[in-house]
Amino acid sequence: MVSEMKRVTVNGVVRRSVLAALVVGALGSSVVGAASTTSTTDSAYDLGNVVVTASRMAEQKVDVPADTTVITAGDIEKGNYTMVAQALQANNVQMVQNPFGSYPVLNGDTRVLVMVNGRKINWDELVVSGNDNAVDINQIPVANIARIEVVRGAASALYGERAVAGVINIITKTPEQGQSTTVDAQYGTWGKKRASITTQGGNDDFSYLLTYAKERRGDVFYTTKNGDTKRYDNTAINHDDLAGDFTKKIGTDRLDFDFYRNERKDGFNTAMTNNIAGTPYSTTDKIHQIISSSGLTYHFGDKNGNDTNTFIRVSNKHSSENASFAGSPDIHSLDDWTVDGQKQWNLDKHTVVAGFSWDRQSFEHTNGGATFNANQFTKALFVEDKWNFATDWNLNTGLRYEHHNLFGGSVTTHIGLNKKLDANSHVYLNWGQAVNTPTATQLYTNTMYMDGNPDLKQEKSNTWTLGADTKVNDRLSLSGSIFYSQLKDAILGGSFSDNTYDWGGYTFHKYMYINANKERRVGATLQATYKLNDAWRFNGGYTYTREEIDNGDGYSSYVNNTMPHGYNLGVAYSKGKWDAGAQLQYVTGRSLQVFTQKDYLTVDAYVSYWLTDSTKLYVNGYNLTNESYEVMPGTFYVGGYPMAARSFVVGVNHTF
Repeated sequence: MVSEMKRVTVNGVVRRSVLAALVVGALGSSVVGAASTTSTTDSAYDLGNVVVTASRMAEQKVDVPADTTVITAGDIEKGNYTMVAQALQANNVQMVQNPFGSYPVLNGDTRVLVMVNGRKINWDELVVSGNDNAVDINQIPVANIARIEVVRGAASALYGERAVAGVINIITKTPEQGQSTTVDAQYGTWGKKRASITTQGGNDDFSYLLTYAKERRGDVFYTTKNGDTKRYDNTAINHDDLAGDFTKKIGTDRLDFDFYRNERKDGFNTAMTNNIAGTPYSTTDKIHQIISSSGLTYHFGDKNGNDTNTFIRVSNKHSSENASFAGSPDIHSLDDWTVDGQKQWNLDKHTVVAGFSWDRQSFEHTNGGATFNANQFTKALFVEDKWNFATDWNLNTGLRYEHHNLFGGSVTTHIGLNKKLDANSHVYLNWGQAVNTPTATQLYTNTMYMDGNPDLKQEKSNTWTLGADTKVNDRLSLSGSIFYSQLKDAILGGSFSDNTYDWGGYTFHKYMYINANKERRVGATLQATYKLNDAWRFNGGYTYTREEIDNGDGYSSYVNNTMPHGYNLGVAYSKGKWDAGAQLQYVTGRSLQVFTQKDYLTVDAYVSYWLTDSTKLYVNGYNLTNESYEVMPGTFYVGGYPMAARSFVVGVNHTF
């Protein structure tokens, strides 16, 4: 049980920590849609080798026909990460980070479905300025996270719209029994102050876990391509996060309620209009945003109380924003109610999961002096089958019918073939389809400068992936994959409507989104991990992505490609009371049309020292090379979204 693992041994040192509960709490439940994970009776189970998101059922990674990455709470604790984006980036997941949000890029595409315990947190509306597909991933305190699963490739057959480039599922911890509390305090560059407290307890019948975190920080600085240091004005942050989980046994069944609430009162300078001079777009615009999500899930157990991967759930998410942008109010109130459920059958060589989803999203958005209200309804049925048709061979297939009140019905499918070579090696081939729905802003907005386009179509794609993972020996592990994706009816900005507006004595046509012809992407990843001895471990990898777009006159390179070539090299040391590591990333081949530099090299590092079994001191350093770079293209202002300069954080973590 989780309580029995309260004290875990790491390299001979016994450490007591709330975070240590990950070792068995991370994936006792096989339910990707569950409210949280439950304990497993096998304390030796390697939770980093289990994936649930790729098929809605628990599978060993060597049985999964997909490109997957699993980040455990142990990885998060060792790296001293305070944001989901930091944990993802340290594990070779490309992130776009700017003052108003962080969002992932998979297979060179930002059309990524993000979930918490299997609940979609994306909106059919713009909630991250600068990207119509993105949602800020830093919404939940990392102290509550048991694991993060990343699955690359189209997955609409499993989870519906938005899952074009892949899925990231953040799975929260189940409260451990007994009573424990962890406090964490940080102080860093630019006046950063962050404090959090996590408490959990209970018994086998009822348990709880609660985390509250508060963070304050002044304006960041950045480095120009000339090597000068400039203030990124109006980027100060004021964040408060609250998250929790409550679990109640009901006979052999279980009832879970989990929630989180993220509030920010930040500066809202979205860009630098002149990177070299340090000229801000705004020094006065502010944003007040509250994002919340909750789910009530009833899990059905068998006669022995074991989870059967069968559940029914009611969930809600809400986003409210009151911002001043370019002297004009930007106010929205978004609300979503979802009812979904699934059931699993174990049928000889087949494991089948089938279920349903009903979703209602409502939008009220004021932008540029114009207001629109809209409602969207989605209903879906799905079925997933894992067929072990021969020794060490399995075929995963899935089918989903989804009906949208504006776009009618659509059917998406996927097929994955997997060959298990040995206990630690496999090769796989998969193909999947995906659908992406236009946002409410793209469809309905009617501002002074922009018209909505109600004739927009859904984007539709298909993706092929071929890959392999192998553990060569006890020291060396290798993995690699190649992919090809094609998307039709891509939604792009830059067209103009028939309506006009006057500005400065000149007449301009309003901006409007259109469906372009096609986009296609091809890429490859290679990754290696080498364990020198019990103390030292090294990893390295390479990522290649080519993106092209066809606006009706043939394919041409996509200048917004943020990582044509990416190289990473890492080292980790853990012995006695010391944990340390560093991660180097080198990116090259980018276009100077939208970036100030073709390439950049960054190094992040951490050092931790355990004073006692329950007290840790740590130091983290970011962008130690003090590099000048951007990870978001500057469509209007080249270099308009610079990354922060060199910075440091010192902290202490104590459990009692």
